[in-house]
Amino acid sequence: MMKLVGWMMVRMVAIRYFAILLGISFFVLSLDVLANAKDIQALRPGDSVILLQYMLYRAPSVLSNYMGISILLAMLLVLTELSYRNEMVAIWAAGVSPLRLVTMLLPLAFVAGGLHFILSDTAIPATTPQLR
Repeated sequence: MMKLVGWMMVRMVAIRYFAILLGISFFVLSLDVLANAKDIQALRPGDSVILLQYMLYRAPSVLSNYMGISILLAMLLVLTELSYRNEMVAIWAAGVSPLRLVTMLLPLAFVAGGLHFILSDTAIPATTPQLR
């Protein structure tokens, strides 16, 4: 039972986390490209592919910047949805403490932390020279 509740929570948070992270990142990257389009296209006049390349090189740093707020928003959305449907009360009545709920989400925390480390340690240093 507890394992099932844990995987349900992890799945709910993970789906919302990646959706929020990708949505915010795409929005910020689009605004960045629109704001700097003239400067970017001045590097290669007539070549619109450079805008996509700029977005790809800029994506790791934007993803890294918005990972924290995305996990916070995902957790708030899940907890609000579970509270609205009175599922939190049922989970607590089944004997799951709030501390146990937090420990059930540790696999997701390790995945998000590992992804943030990989982006910060390898992807951002690899793409920064191309942006210059």
